[in-house]
Amino acid sequence: MEAIELGLDEIKVDFSTYGYRKQKDLLRVQQYQEILDVLPPVDVFDTPLGMVLAAGHHRYDAHVNEGRQTIKANLYQGSEHEARLFAIKSNVVHGLPLTRAERKQALRDFILISKAGDGNVSDREIARDFGACGKDTVNRERRELVKEELLPLNPDELAALDEYITRHSQVSDAD
Repeated sequence: MEAIELGLDEIKVDFSTYGYRKQKDLLRVQQYQEILDVLPPVDVFDTPLGMVLAAGHHRYDAHVNEGRQTIKANLYQGSEHEARLFAIKSNVVHGLPLTRAERKQALRDFILISKAGDGNVSDREIARDFGACGKDTVNRERRELVKEELLPLNPDELAALDEYITRHSQVSDAD
């Protein structure tokens, strides 16, 4: 993909939605200010809501702090849903390492967003797409999300639960 030059004012920046960190690393921003011209492009999604910065928040801030008006960007067409999945994966697989808590939250959000897009997506597919854990980890976190009532049971699990309840709740005529 060939990067294009975008105006900083054209890009919507929402660190709380796309950053997947508790806070920005201001020292990293300062370090980036010294090497702006050799940094890789940021990743921007052209969504129905406008152009959103999906990855590269520290690089973006370094450009702002240096008074630059434009930034090199890889521009993708997609939905906000796709931009959020991209942001999570980007923050998990490269860049500054996430803390354990940030990585866990990223996985939970990745599961929720993936399931919202396709309720039948498997744990194996989510693990493959997330790229930083196995299906057993996804299964464990998905079950926690179900327990917390943040995610409904998938149809297979619901059918198995209904069958279990039916089988174990039948009262005999002798009672």
